[in-house]
Amino acid sequence: MHAVGRGVCARGNFVRELPGWTVHLVHDGLGDQPHTVQTTTPTGHVYTSRAGP
Repeated sequence: MHAVGRGVCARGNFVRELPGWTVHLVHDGLGDQPHTVQTTTPTGHVYTSRAGP
């Protein structure tokens, strides 16, 4: 797993370190795109999180 600078609680960090979870950086927040992270769960659900303005 890559450290992607998300401000989540310890529990959230521990869960995402379990087998089957992937988290990757989509945009680093530099330039025109906001900081964006995509999380995939062991069941295949994909969640995209973008930083606010």
